Amino acid sequence: MSELARRFTLIQGVEREYQQAAIALDLLYREAEQQTDFAQRNHVNAKSIMQTKQNLERTYVVRICAELESALRAYWREWRGRISDPPTRDLIESLTPNFTREDWIRKIHEVRVFRNALVHDEADTEHELSLSQCRARICRFLSLLNANW
Repeated sequence: MSELARRFTLIQGVEREYQQAAIALDLLYREAEQQTDFAQRNHVNAKSIMQTKQNLERTYVVRICAELESALRAYWREWRGRISDPPTRDLIESLTPNFTREDWIRKIHEVRVFRNALVHDEADTEHELSLSQCRARICRFLSLLNANW
């Protein structure tokens, strides 16, 4: 398996983990609502589970963006032979092939900006992206890298 294929697998795995975590929270919510012994023993309440569920997708957006950054930095070092540590914005610009459509570049930057807003508590809900949208944009951008990596 190429390094690029391995990175795609990791990124897709993040989305699967999110889906499984959402299912687990639904089950835990039911336990808390019914005030089962399990819920009481573990001090689980429905309100805190709902709050966790509301934040879950954003948490996984940050996680999937970490996989993007990790892939870009590895490609920068291993394929390009660079030792510098530029900001992610600069990595994207430096690694973008000349023939790339401008909307692809804009969309990957939108993912980066959204992640930064989440991390720095500046979330702009008008421009919010779903985890699925982020994954699709990240995979599309990574598909531009040399397939032999």
